Amino acid sequence: MTAVHPGHSVGLCAVVVAALVAMVLQATAFGPSRASAQEPPPAYACRQDVWQKQEGDAIPGRSHVAGMVEAANGDLLFHADADAKLGPDPYRPEWPTARAVVTRMAPGTSTWGTPSAIPYGQPDSTHNTVLFTGADGTIHNFFTVRRGGSHSESTLEYATSADHGRTWSDPVFVREEHGWMFGNRPFRMSNGEAIVPVYKEAFPWGVGFLVSGDDFATWEVFPSPVEGPWPGIGVGGLQGATEELEDGHLVSFMRTQARLIYRTESFDYGRTWTPAVPTEFPNPWSRVDLIKAPDGSLVLAYNPSASDRTPLVLTLSEDGGLTWPYEVTVEDEPDQRFSYPFLFITSDGMIHLGYSHRENAVNMRHVVFNEGWVRSGVPMPSHVEPQVLELADGELREVEVCAYRLGAGDPSSATADDRSDQAPAPGADDESTLPATGGGAALIALVLLIAARVTTRPRH
Repeated sequence: MTAVHPGHSVGLCAVVVAALVAMVLQATAFGPSRASAQEPPPAYACRQDVWQKQEGDAIPGRSHVAGMVEAANGDLLFHADADAKLGPDPYRPEWPTARAVVTRMAPGTSTWGTPSAIPYGQPDSTHNTVLFTGADGTIHNFFTVRRGGSHSESTLEYATSADHGRTWSDPVFVREEHGWMFGNRPFRMSNGEAIVPVYKEAFPWGVGFLVSGDDFATWEVFPSPVEGPWPGIGVGGLQGATEELEDGHLVSFMRTQARLIYRTESFDYGRTWTPAVPTEFPNPWSRVDLIKAPDGSLVLAYNPSASDRTPLVLTLSEDGGLTWPYEVTVEDEPDQRFSYPFLFITSDGMIHLGYSHRENAVNMRHVVFNEGWVRSGVPMPSHVEPQVLELADGELREVEVCAYRLGAGDPSSATADDRSDQAPAPGADDESTLPATGGGAALIALVLLIAARVTTRPRH
C-alpha cells in the first residue's frame, strides 16, 4: 500500500473542497433556467372553414386535395383543386374543369381571404398541386395535368411565382410521358437539397422522388432507373408522405390497395429506398400525411379505417415512428368523408392541417394546433355549418375568430410566458442570483463544514 504524507492529505481535502465549491457554483450559475423548467405549453387547436362551395358562377365549386405553403412575405397560402367554373372537363364532361384555387392568410391575422384560381392558359383539368418556397422567395408550383379520361393519362408540369403566388409563369413540362402524378408536400432536406414526392398512377405503381440541389433549375428522379421497381410496387403504393428523421434518413408513408399504410426508408437523402413494408395503420385507399413537429415528434394524419374516409385523426410518435401512443380525433361522422389531409409547419412553430370536408367536398377546412393537442386526446366534434371551434386553456368553445395570429406563435405559450414574467412574491428569492430550492444552500453548508474540519484537523 502506498503511503501518503500527512501534509498531502490536507492538500487533497482542499482540492476536494475546491471541486465541490466549483460544482455548487456551476449548478447555481448554469442550472435550469426558468424557461426550461416550465411545463410544455398546454393543448391548443383552432378549426375553421377555409372556404365553402359556391353556387352559380362564383368560385370555388366542389373542392378537394388541400395544400399549403408559406410565402417569403409571411403569407400562408392554402390551395386545393376545385371547380373553377370553366365549363365541363374536355375528357369527362360529367365533371367540371378543375384548377388550383388559392387563398391566403396574412401575418397578424387568423382568417382567410377570397379564393382565386391559378390561370394556366390551357383547357385541361389540373390536379394535385403542391407548392414550395425557394431560398430566393420564388414559389415553385408542381401540378398534374390530366390529358385523358383517367389520372393514368396525366403529365407533370411546373410554374413559378415571383410575387408570393399572385401571378405565375407559363408552365413547362417536368415529364411529358403519361402516368406520373404529384400530390405530397415538398421540403428541404438537411443537406440543402429539395425533394418532391411523385408516384406512378398506373401499373406497376410505386413512389419516387424529384431531388434538386439548385431549387429546381435542374433535378434528378430517384430511385433510378425510373423504369425499375419503386417502393410500393405490388401493393398499389402511391402518394408518399415523406419526412426526414435525421440527416439523410428519410421515411415515407404511402396509401396502398392493400388497405394498410406502407412504409419505406432512405438513408442517403432519397437516392435509394428500402422495400415498402406494412405498418399497423389501416388505409381506405386515401392520402395520408406525415410531418416532423418542432419538438422532434412525428405527427401522422390519416383515416383509421380500411374502408371509410372517416374519422380523420392525428397520431403522434416520440421515438421516430416505432410507437404511436397519442391520438386525437379531428372529425368523426358516419357516412361522411374527411380526407386527403395535408400537414404544414409555419415559421412561428405552429402545425397546420388542411383537408377535404364532407362527402361532396362542400368546403375545405383548416386546423392550427400544437403538439399538446395531439397528446391531450381532446376530440373536435363534427359540424356541418361553418364554425370556428377553439381549444384553449383546457376549454373547447365556439369563437368568432381564432386566438392564433399567423407569425405570433403558440397562443397557449404566451399565457405561460405572462405567468413567468410576474414579479415574485414579497420575500421570495431572486431566481437570477440564488438557487431555486434550498438544495444549493444545503450543499454549500456541507462544503463549508468539510472545509472547517480540514483546517482544524491535527497533524499526526
